[in-house]
Amino acid sequence: MFVWLDDFPSSATRQLSLVDHSIIKEWEEQCQMYKKKYQVRIWSLDGGLRI
Repeated sequence: MFVWLDDFPSSATRQLSLVDHSIIKEWEEQCQMYKKKYQVRIWSLDGGLRI
C-alpha cells in the first residue's frame, strides 16, 4: 500500500487527489495480476480517474 506513496507527488502535479492516485495504483496492480484472464476496469463518474 505505501509503495505508491512515493509516486504521489507526480500525480499531485497533475491535480489528482490522493484517493484517485490510490485507486489508479490499485487498478494497475490488478491489471498485472489478471492481465491474462480478465480486463480490469474502473467504474467511476470522477473525471480524475480517466486514464
